[in-house]
Amino acid sequence: LWLIGQITDLNTLLGIVYLKTGRDSKEENAQHLSCIARDVREIGLNREIIIMGDMNAHLEDFDGYTDTRGRMCQEFCDALDLVLVNAQVKCDGKITWERNASHSTIDYCLMSPKLYNRLGSMEIDEEGIKSLGSDHRRIKIKFGASVTELKIQEREGKSTLNEDQLQEVSKNIENIVSNQPEREWSYEDLVGIFKTELEKYRGKRRGKRGKKHKPKIWWDKEVKAAISRRQEASREHRWAKKRGTTPDEVAAKWENFLNRKREASAIIQNKIGSAGVQWMMEINQNDRNAAKRFWEHIKAQGKKTESCQHSLTTQEGIKVEGKEAREYIRRTIEEAFSELEPNKKLENSNYSNVQEEERAETMGTTIGEWDRAESKIPAGTATGPDDIPIRLIKALGKASKLKLKQVIDQIIKGGDVPNDWKLSKMRLIYKGKGNKDSIKSYRPITVTSVIYRLAMQIVKRRMEEWAESTQILGELQNGFRRDRRLEDNLFVATHVHRTCSDKPCIDHYG
Repeated sequence: LWLIGQITDLNTLLGIVYLKTGRDSKEENAQHLSCIARDVREIGLNREIIIMGDMNAHLEDFDGYTDTRGRMCQEFCDALDLVLVNAQVKCDGKITWERNASHSTIDYCLMSPKLYNRLGSMEIDEEGIKSLGSDHRRIKIKFGASVTELKIQEREGKSTLNEDQLQEVSKNIENIVSNQPEREWSYEDLVGIFKTELEKYRGKRRGKRGKKHKPKIWWDKEVKAAISRRQEASREHRWAKKRGTTPDEVAAKWENFLNRKREASAIIQNKIGSAGVQWMMEINQNDRNAAKRFWEHIKAQGKKTESCQHSLTTQEGIKVEGKEAREYIRRTIEEAFSELEPNKKLENSNYSNVQEEERAETMGTTIGEWDRAESKIPAGTATGPDDIPIRLIKALGKASKLKLKQVIDQIIKGGDVPNDWKLSKMRLIYKGKGNKDSIKSYRPITVTSVIYRLAMQIVKRRMEEWAESTQILGELQNGFRRDRRLEDNLFVATHVHRTCSDKPCIDHYG
């Protein structure tokens, strides 16, 4: 089953897959995967890919061994350059199938790297709370900022602002820019205002926001009072030792603390027991919501299965963690890029002329170009190293957006490239197989500044228009061109092949 649509403005092909089990299933599954791969290459051209389903495959990372279907899935991912989402940090949970005392991971989600970069999280309903009576667990995919990323942002003080808050930040920026109409803004100065205003508001939210914990079902005023008495007794004992009181007084304070501690413990245990009895009575009642309350209670007692890779092993066999691991990753990526050949400067081209160069130097960004570039970047896209969200750029006022367009025009026309554009945030994605301690088992995905991406959308559009207007591309070049598709090339090639099969052909094609 194939579905075609859009996810986060990306043309996407979604496939639902099932692999058989049994002695004679290997050959049939191989043919099935071969057919899927052919469909992906034909139907999925210029589209991102998601493939989900019950693949009945066992992998060593989940079940301790890899079977035939598991190896077939790994080879399938390698052939089509797909990410096995179950093995990534964005996946919450592991167990996808459970029956009686047995459980396993046999349902998987495969995704193209570009789409995975926009994935927020994949949640596996391990407890079966939202599964409709099946022994397979529901898999939910969310696109946008993941819960983990939001927690990291909050920990670093980079909380996500809602629309009203972004409008307030945008209004402050607009006032600052409007009050200095004659100022010649540089990119660093203007973006510095963006960062300062965002940090001010994030700082306010950091000070006001506090964690709110849902109270336990056994918590009440009596428990609170008992804990307060225990804490007060502990403070009195500490102060007695600090003030240098007599040993008898310190011993008396200590004895009082122990009594208060026993008292609080007894009250809490009694409350927990009473709450447990009450909870069992409610569960045993003939209530259609009883099962839901039961699983919610079980879920509250623990957390889903999680695994994170905290270390890597270098080529010398040295295990590195933390800062050492980050430095090892940086050095490895740097060495990989340094091995690439330097770009050669192009000689004089027949397609370039003085008029085109003069036009490129004088042409500024139009409103239409800017709006198209903004529309190409989803509102929920991840922020780059400068931590400026695209939602703020889209919410800017008239004066501040005009100044931003002007400084970007200066850069495009030949100005200095900002340092923020030369930096990126990188995440390593596990390929789905191989030793997790080896850096070769991961592929890097980088996130750049949203303002840089916006500027490059403008440059990309102009390059496309230039290539079309000068007609330097042949008619058979259909990939990466607007209003064209590679299916036309396949149709022509298939038609010529059939024609040559029916009668001898002198001409050849390539």
